[in-house]
Amino acid sequence: EEFVEAIKEFKKSKESEEESDGIPSNLSEINSLVKKGYSLKEIASLQRLPEAVVAIQIETLIKYDKKLDISRLVPPEKISVIKNLLESGFGDLKELKSKLPAGFGYAEIRVVKAKFEANDSLLF
Repeated sequence: EEFVEAIKEFKKSKESEEESDGIPSNLSEINSLVKKGYSLKEIASLQRLPEAVVAIQIETLIKYDKKLDISRLVPPEKISVIKNLLESGFGDLKELKSKLPAGFGYAEIRVVKAKFEANDSLLF
């Protein structure tokens, strides 16, 4: 019986690690910063993580919340240029990067690509 209770407690603790919207607890801080309007660069700095790592975490967040607003993460003019290339059929990060002007980072491309693939026409 103690064993069964221990399993139940463990299961409850795992369930509480996820927020009510299903976002894993390890991404909740990033989610909060995105929703507060911080840029990709600012979030990376605050979290003391490379922008690439933050972009991957945001990519995961978009899978949980397809309506996540990325307009403050990546400047709207960059979103537009990346989106146009994605609509033209370019999908590989390296290929996209090679087609874009200087000043576009992989992290920005990754975030816009994830949003595009989430098929959210609200932002686009």
